[in-house]
Amino acid sequence: MAKKTIDQQIKEKQTRLDELDLQMKVIQEEKRQIKKEMIALNDAQIAELGRSLLEKMNLSPNDIDQAFSELNHLPIIKEDGGQNHGNQ
Repeated sequence: MAKKTIDQQIKEKQTRLDELDLQMKVIQEEKRQIKKEMIALNDAQIAELGRSLLEKMNLSPNDIDQAFSELNHLPIIKEDGGQNHGNQ
């Protein structure tokens, strides 16, 4: 049984490190893709829930648009939200 030289062992370890680096890159890319898919699925779920809510409330998207349009015409009253305790 022949012993491996130190140089051979170093080359084998470096090769293994390179293989692991490549696997890591593949996994990271897959992870990024899965995150994108999850975001799209979450967006779809939110839209579905919104449509369901509108249906249960017997509202159409136009009703919501009209409500927001009306809100845009309301005056905004600015108030000082702080409390005045006087001089203590």
